[in-house]
Amino acid sequence: MSVHAWPLPWRGEMVPHAVVDILRGCNIACRACYNIRQRVAPKPLELIQEELDTLLKMRRLSSVMILGGEVTLHPRLCEIVRLVRDRGLCAELCTNGLDIDRSACERLKAAGLNIVYFHVEKGQKRPDLPTDHSAEDRKRLRLEKARMAGKEGLDVGLSVIAYPNERDDVQDVIALTLETPEINYALVTLYRDHSGITSLRGDILAGFSGTGTPPSEASLQSTLVFAEWMKSRFGVEPFACMGSNLNPDDPRWLSYLIGALHEAGVGSFFEHVRPSLLEKVSMLFYRMAGRYPMYMEQNAERFCKQLVLNGLLGGRYRANRGLVRRAKKPGVLLRTKRLLFQNPAQLTADGRLVHCKWCPDAVLKGGGLVPVCVADHVS
Repeated sequence: MSVHAWPLPWRGEMVPHAVVDILRGCNIACRACYNIRQRVAPKPLELIQEELDTLLKMRRLSSVMILGGEVTLHPRLCEIVRLVRDRGLCAELCTNGLDIDRSACERLKAAGLNIVYFHVEKGQKRPDLPTDHSAEDRKRLRLEKARMAGKEGLDVGLSVIAYPNERDDVQDVIALTLETPEINYALVTLYRDHSGITSLRGDILAGFSGTGTPPSEASLQSTLVFAEWMKSRFGVEPFACMGSNLNPDDPRWLSYLIGALHEAGVGSFFEHVRPSLLEKVSMLFYRMAGRYPMYMEQNAERFCKQLVLNGLLGGRYRANRGLVRRAKKPGVLLRTKRLLFQNPAQLTADGRLVHCKWCPDAVLKGGGLVPVCVADHVS
């Protein structure tokens, strides 16, 4: 099985994305949390500032994800957002949303936050959902949080874990993202059990060596399988990918670019965008300019131009033309949707670590960049 996706050109210092980890500790419980060091004390603002400056020396960043633990437990969260924005970077935030109300959205927007991802999923133990919450309960909460944040001008995404042999919650998240104007991002992380790792040393540039027990074969999943499922369930194909450090044909990162039309009283319609010569040439110009883009604000006029050029230069001409034509109708809203499937790192039997080749979700540790999903195991 293979996918026809565009290999992202990001290499070395040109990777435009990284993660800053601001604290441990959480106010809910999830089935698959890779944070094993339950340090409650948040990082001092000065240390976070130093880490941001170090990350900027190592990568030509355009965007940073703020992660925890539960980030809203940090008493200086808005100041952290400002630190990111003051460096000319897009600020992303991933939260369970428990302590995110309208006032919090207002403060985060004022601080400069661009995107907020709400992590609401099946199996969570949280006070704002019934103990045995249903799919409808989760949908209600996701919509409530998304619409609240959207009204305050924030771009919104949903985050969910894909557990083996469980796709109902992933399907609900993808469908809600495609159908809802306020939700433009979906981040699907494949489940990975890292409990077998006893030691792990190294970084992305030098490579890793580790000891321990690899995850069971039954627990392993592939983005290729999800690509097939996305094609059969939603009729969409991936746009871009990133291979692993051991195999460029193993897509650890698989992303979708989708144009969605929303019309009140009618519903939603969407088409996937296929990579063309336009994107490849554009990336050459961005590289010459010194930095690749990661996040772009919603702009229907710009997206229409991209769709036209993409179609003319090898993309899905008829589908793109149909989107642009329908987007011109009164009362129709055109949105750019981005869906990402990511396969976390895993230890092999011979002590190697398989991970995204350049790991856009790397965090600083011990002076090196390491995948955030195994950061707590790296010594």
